[in-house]
Amino acid sequence: MPILAGIQQRSYVIGRIRTGDKDDKGLPHRLDGFRFTTPSPKVAAEVAEFTGGDKPRQWGREWEVYTKIRRIPVALPPGNLVINQAMMRWSGGGPTMVCDGVTTSKPQRGPCQCPQPADPDDPDSIWEAISERRRLAGLKTPQGCYPYTWINVCLPDIGGGSAVWRLLSKSENAAAELIQQAALLERARAAGQYLPAELALEYREARVDGTLRQYNVPAIRIDASIRAIANGEFAGRSLADQLPPAPGEQRRAITAGEQAARPQREDRPAATVRPGAIPTAQDIANAASKATTRAQVVDLKAMAEEHRVQQDMICPPGADYHEELDSYLHGKWEELPAAGAA
Repeated sequence: MPILAGIQQRSYVIGRIRTGDKDDKGLPHRLDGFRFTTPSPKVAAEVAEFTGGDKPRQWGREWEVYTKIRRIPVALPPGNLVINQAMMRWSGGGPTMVCDGVTTSKPQRGPCQCPQPADPDDPDSIWEAISERRRLAGLKTPQGCYPYTWINVCLPDIGGGSAVWRLLSKSENAAAELIQQAALLERARAAGQYLPAELALEYREARVDGTLRQYNVPAIRIDASIRAIANGEFAGRSLADQLPPAPGEQRRAITAGEQAARPQREDRPAATVRPGAIPTAQDIANAASKATTRAQVVDLKAMAEEHRVQQDMICPPGADYHEELDSYLHGKWEELPAAGAA
């Protein structure tokens, strides 16, 4: 019998998804794909096999896997900690100040100590307060709080059961974008349902004081529509129907009635990319399998870049393995003869 009171429920964290590492000088370094770390060598090997990443290697007491993928299917677990955010000030011994921009919860409850706008209704006053907070947070001994965003997701194709993978972002852009995502998820989470989604690593750039800064921002792309979530169309569905499709499988529409049987991969005919339709990575791969010229593959590669799916995992038609769409298109292009070749 589970304990129902007195103990706060939380998910077991099996590993962490990271978007960067440190260079030889100990400075932060932006990566081209997700980096996975876990204390389990078995799980690390599964991640490497599923993502086509590098061979797992030890990282302190854990194992790490570098990958080139920037998108991965995930299931957002039920509960209220899928996305958690806080403003925090850190020292060598841990957080010394935790707040939400209005109220401080550590070291004791009280008014927020971050700079506040003189006029909350004046955009210029708000921006001045934000700029001052950032300046204080950037001091060698931080005197201001910085936003921290934690994202907990399940990887349905990796062992670990219902354990979650945690991603931490210190990006203010991620914090701002994920606030709305968190609000949208409340209804589905309250129903105790898993929500199929995609965790993406999106490239951003901005000019700050005349300097171009390039950075990655983690994003959650929810498969379901707002209407489906609002109408509670996930309620009562089986666990299999709540999870995202496996690589190479098409997304199925949410219906109120009985779900249609999932077609077997080997029986599904290769699809063509219909004009005006929004293609998936698998649609483009299926079309590329029928290409007879390099020019056709180049056009499909441009389509993949336009819809930002070139790094999605696909199943080559007739194969029993998975790879990134960009890699598949490159191999297909090399297979075909050059224009004018005998």
